[in-house]
Amino acid sequence: MEIIELKRALADRAEEVCRHLLPEGKLEGKDWRGGRLANGDGGHSLGVICRGEKAGVWTDHGGSSGGSNLLELWIQARGIAFQQAVEEARAWLGDRGVRADSRVKEMQPRVYSKPSKKGVVWLANKAEFYLTSERQLPREIVEDFKIAMSDDGEKIVFPYLSEQAPHEAQMIKWVALERDERGKKVSFTSKDTPKVLFGKHRVQPHDRTLLICEGEIDAMTWAMLRLIGVCVCSVPYGAKGITKDGKNLNDEWIQNDWEFISRFEKVYISMDEDEEGRLATQAIVSRLGREICYIVHLPMKDANDCLKAGKQEELRLAFASAKTLDPEALKSAMEFRQEVMDEMFGEASNRGLSLPFGRYPFHIRFHEWSVVTGMNGSGKTTLLGLILLHFWKAGFPSCVASMEVKVRKTLSFYVRQVCAKKAPTREEAEAAYDWLAGGFWFYDKVGRVDWRELLASWRYAYRRYGVRFFVLDSWMKLGIKAEDLDAQGEVVTAISEFTNELPVHVFVVAHPRKMKSDEEVNNKMDVKGSGQLTDEAHNVLNVWRNKKKEKEVEQMRKAKDDDAKVTQKLRLKPDALLIVGKQRNDDGDEPTIDLWYHSESKHFYGYYTDRAIPIMSDEKAEPPPDVPLGAAVAVDPIEDDQPF
Repeated sequence: MEIIELKRALADRAEEVCRHLLPEGKLEGKDWRGGRLANGDGGHSLGVICRGEKAGVWTDHGGSSGGSNLLELWIQARGIAFQQAVEEARAWLGDRGVRADSRVKEMQPRVYSKPSKKGVVWLANKAEFYLTSERQLPREIVEDFKIAMSDDGEKIVFPYLSEQAPHEAQMIKWVALERDERGKKVSFTSKDTPKVLFGKHRVQPHDRTLLICEGEIDAMTWAMLRLIGVCVCSVPYGAKGITKDGKNLNDEWIQNDWEFISRFEKVYISMDEDEEGRLATQAIVSRLGREICYIVHLPMKDANDCLKAGKQEELRLAFASAKTLDPEALKSAMEFRQEVMDEMFGEASNRGLSLPFGRYPFHIRFHEWSVVTGMNGSGKTTLLGLILLHFWKAGFPSCVASMEVKVRKTLSFYVRQVCAKKAPTREEAEAAYDWLAGGFWFYDKVGRVDWRELLASWRYAYRRYGVRFFVLDSWMKLGIKAEDLDAQGEVVTAISEFTNELPVHVFVVAHPRKMKSDEEVNNKMDVKGSGQLTDEAHNVLNVWRNKKKEKEVEQMRKAKDDDAKVTQKLRLKPDALLIVGKQRNDDGDEPTIDLWYHSESKHFYGYYTDRAIPIMSDEKAEPPPDVPLGAAVAVDPIEDDQPF
């Protein structure tokens, strides 16, 4: 376990760590309070944050000391050296310290090729002049980064070398020396190679600090300053390759280089001093964690501009003055300007993702979580799967923790939904699987789970893989007794803090209490467990299955009733309802959404149809203008052994 992951494993169990190290203290709200470390009395001068993004931060007011993580507290509380504290902490964690990624399963690891060196020659002439004269980079730095050029002499070649094999390129990037007719320098990278950081081959065993900048030239500029103990790397595609309009796009380098990044205790981020650089900085910090990231503010647009202007010392000062971001809760009103404008005047996509069942005043937003309820067999799992697949179509991956069903069963069902067929061909199934593989991760455990381990895995999944939607199916699998309301409240608080901290959305599947009749519509008050579950959730979604209609359809079939009017009347009745029992946003609208179930495809639609649309299709699921609602054949009755 790398140091950074050790610190996070301790932070995820901050309260347990405090009970172990500081048994005389006690939990007060979110903080563990105790006496100062010097005498271990029962006072209140020592405070340790146990929950939220700042979990592990501690202050000993009595001893005028403090730290940003629990490993530092371990050293101080035990009076031991760093390495001994690391060994003790690892031993104490034991099974609790199982790496967060051990339960998060990637569906299909990508297979990459080695980049071709065809057309690459030693740096000389025009390319060498550009780097050493125009960019003012020392020849030894250029050689240290193994920079080359194309055989036509018109492009610089940047090799992205491995830290484990410094002479082996993982990716190669070509950048034209001359600008095109639009005034831009054309660049391209090797095909089927991993997106990784530039400059990893220079890392030294003692390096514990990483500086990430926006381009290869800037990386070489920072490297010439020879900051002791600092490994300098560049992102592969600049700020535009990280984020656009605040949405992560090309952050594959984070997951590919996660093990490399995790070895560092501090990460300095030096993006360009422009709006794109600011957004890229925010995206990286959200993935790597605010507690280890230090932001470098440059006196000019980028590091190389500073070098050409003779501001090397200003660069050193900018690095020395780098700070973590302000406390999360301390924000200027100016930071919310764009969010407010989007909320008031922006497109629906800015207010959240709409459901794939038509236009309704309801959106799934990040920084929120929802309770999904409904009787057994009502269609909760089917509906959620369909929603997640449509969200992946929009580019947002999900992580599913289904402790009641094995992963292969869930995936088989998703494949059928993607194909919109109950029995797709092998070729169709393979294509569907390849399409959805990049967008889904699974918490691979059936039965009861430790909710702390689950949330740690989710946090890991967001930071490494950029997962944005999480499903807990179901609430009862957390192993908390129904009468233990305090324990349930603790989990509710932890989920709320998780969604407040990160731009994600959590769906919690919760079963309702037994109803008097299967035709009775349950509401948010019928959810099993603590009332805090639905009180704290941003949304409560109730899936209700129209059993009465199913019985009527079955009776008609047995009677062989061909009365077209009666049949048409039944067709117009929905097969299910999605009842929004609570939502805090969208002006508080709580719509009831009519749903029709297409049994062959396992799809829900916002209208009646006998024609399912494969999810990969570009065709929008909307009723044809010349076909009235309910004009199709009545749905098949739901089979008892099939999910609804």
